[in-house]
Amino acid sequence: MVSTRVIPNFVTAWCAVRGDRDTIERHLTLLNQHPEWKKIYALISEDILRNK
Repeated sequence: MVSTRVIPNFVTAWCAVRGDRDTIERHLTLLNQHPEWKKIYALISEDILRNK
């Protein structure tokens, strides 16, 4: 059984690995109500984009 806690991490990484900046921007917009999560998502995504 796959843990539902793993799925968001996989989705975050996969968007960045693909270089899908449009999806990343949509995710960031959805995270506007959670600024601490938004910051973490942005940092992880940008790190993956820089190092792919």
